[in-house]
Amino acid sequence: MAMYAHGRKERKNKHTETMKMKKKDEARIAYDASVEDCKNLLEMLKYAIENHAYDSRMEGVHWEHVGDMNHLREQLMDALMSLNLDADTDEAEYLKGLVAELKAKRKE
Repeated sequence: MAMYAHGRKERKNKHTETMKMKKKDEARIAYDASVEDCKNLLEMLKYAIENHAYDSRMEGVHWEHVGDMNHLREQLMDALMSLNLDADTDEAEYLKGLVAELKAKRKE
């Protein structure tokens, strides 16, 4: 009887390991799909920004357009910070560096 119980425990352990591996595979597949979606969204966003800029220039840039882009920039900075910040990162310092980097890139 003890051998039977031991064999059942081994099968249960193998089943548990198989399920864990399956869940890891499912997680990896879901993660990869999310990464691709994010990349595609960024590409779509790039074109949406270019279209907004073109349309704004055609009708004449006004402060509502500035507000649109400032709001979007804040959302993008939040998204970037959510990927790069950890518990040890000073958010204010990171944001300060990000703003400086954006200014430097505008001058390039």
